[in-house]
Amino acid sequence: MKKLYILFFTILISSLSFGQVILAEDFSYADGSLVPNGGWISAGGTAGDFLVSSGQAVVQHGTPSEDVRYSFTPVTGDIYVAFDFSVDDLGAPYSSAGTDYEYFAHFNGPSFDFRARLDVVPGTGGGDFTVGISSSTSTAQAIWGADLTFGVLYRAVVGYDQDSGLAELWIDASAEGDTSIMGTADGATVIEGFSLRQSDSDENETVRVDNLMIGQTFNDVLVFVASTDPNINFSALSESMSYNEGAGPSNEATFTVEGSDLTADITLTPPTNFEISTSSGSGFITSPIVLTQTSGIVTSTTIYVRLASMLSVGNYNGDLTGTSTGATDRILSLSGTVIDASITNVGITGNVDGVYINEIHYDNDGGDVGEFVEVAGPAGTDLSDYTISLYNGSDGDLYGSNDTFALSGTIDDEGSGVGAIVLYITSGLQNGGPDGIALSKSGSGDIQFLTYEGVISNAGDGPAMNLTSEDIGVSEPGTTPIGYSLEYDETSMSWVVISDDTPGDFAQGTLSNVNFNTVKFSMFPNPTSTGFVTITSNNSDNIHAQVFDILGKQVSNNTISNNRLNVSNLNAGLYIVKLTQDNASVTKKLIVK
Repeated sequence: MKKLYILFFTILISSLSFGQVILAEDFSYADGSLVPNGGWISAGGTAGDFLVSSGQAVVQHGTPSEDVRYSFTPVTGDIYVAFDFSVDDLGAPYSSAGTDYEYFAHFNGPSFDFRARLDVVPGTGGGDFTVGISSSTSTAQAIWGADLTFGVLYRAVVGYDQDSGLAELWIDASAEGDTSIMGTADGATVIEGFSLRQSDSDENETVRVDNLMIGQTFNDVLVFVASTDPNINFSALSESMSYNEGAGPSNEATFTVEGSDLTADITLTPPTNFEISTSSGSGFITSPIVLTQTSGIVTSTTIYVRLASMLSVGNYNGDLTGTSTGATDRILSLSGTVIDASITNVGITGNVDGVYINEIHYDNDGGDVGEFVEVAGPAGTDLSDYTISLYNGSDGDLYGSNDTFALSGTIDDEGSGVGAIVLYITSGLQNGGPDGIALSKSGSGDIQFLTYEGVISNAGDGPAMNLTSEDIGVSEPGTTPIGYSLEYDETSMSWVVISDDTPGDFAQGTLSNVNFNTVKFSMFPNPTSTGFVTITSNNSDNIHAQVFDILGKQVSNNTISNNRLNVSNLNAGLYIVKLTQDNASVTKKLIVK
């Protein structure tokens, strides 16, 4: 049952200050995804995992990652938001031992300007928890002085001065003059929306939010009053849409539409390349559909949508809009894909015209260093048509930046006609899973699409679009020692963890049906802070060592004696060491501290 607030006026209403109510939201939707109900949109993370349950928005820190946003036309002066909230019982008071207390609600300025951030923090007097406010930083600048109790409902009011950039917080106030706390002014910012945010925190608490109001004055939001304006609501889209090139239309996806307090019918307008109908299997059109209101109501109506036939290979996106006089327009983002069915993922044991992913390193203890992808193949292979693409498992898409790398050069001969090259990812490979790497070649019908820590079931874009990855079965946790990596083992035809990574060096592996003996090198200590490293091999001949910085500039070139390489003149950092002995060469990564 929804909560009912009754305001007893003890003073003349004319003495109160009221402005404009921007949003009155009671989250009275069916259990499930909040988006796209009420005009809320996904603002990052895994779409669909920000939930509504029993008429409350559920902010879950931990595995769920979707943030949701309600956008509105900016207003001038101060802006306020208020909502009821409670924190689920953690079984013990919120710990003060941690340092990661994530904010769960904030205003949105332009771009990533998050303002008036509210977070849950440890209590100050031994209680379950309390809350903090920050004008702009990710850590609370002021802490509410009284401890709060798990499972108890509180009403927070947050004010933000758009001219000075100052945030202010009240808990269970009855008037603006009641006790409040303030952040630190951070300069003028125009507010364009409000967000609820899910992330990871030390306690991964769950916060339940209800009866949210946004307005221009304190009194606009203090007490929840349900809106009587015309309203349109959409449910989430049931599924993605796709078909193979030359076929179509796509499968049918569905969503529901309903309206209340309407003064006119609802008009649904599909975007280009999509068709809609009120019936499954027939009646699909590209023009608008009108849903007739009766006494201000459009009961829940299922709408069927599909991607139109005979489109070219690619992704198609657009916004379906719902409009009615006096109601806020509702938008449902549609996407569909026409698949190039000729592309095949060759998986772990396959190759792309002879070339395959052979070794990777993406995570280690402390700050990640020397992250790389190695590809191997026949000596003399021209790599100018090959590309490495990096995929983010949270949405199945390319990273969004620093995600596509064109390979170049020719694979060298490291013995028996095979070799490898290394691509250092200086912008970093993502940790946590599932995340993926794709090796593709222009004009080839094959692609190698591998992931670690899970599977991407339907890549959203890039060369692996609509393909399912293959998990390599091994991973690097955050405690992995520096110098370890993951490598494809030709003998077992599986990926393994190795303790001495060999980026760009194929000497420690063999291709299928190829056997050759090579010199085996060891280099230690690595990392080194002693000014030297010891280098050994499986024979006693001289070893020639060339050292290169991460930009490829040679900084040392010596034939070593007594198995010792002097690196005392090198600055701290990452280096590549090429070791040569008896016409055999390998490259190794060296970290100087």
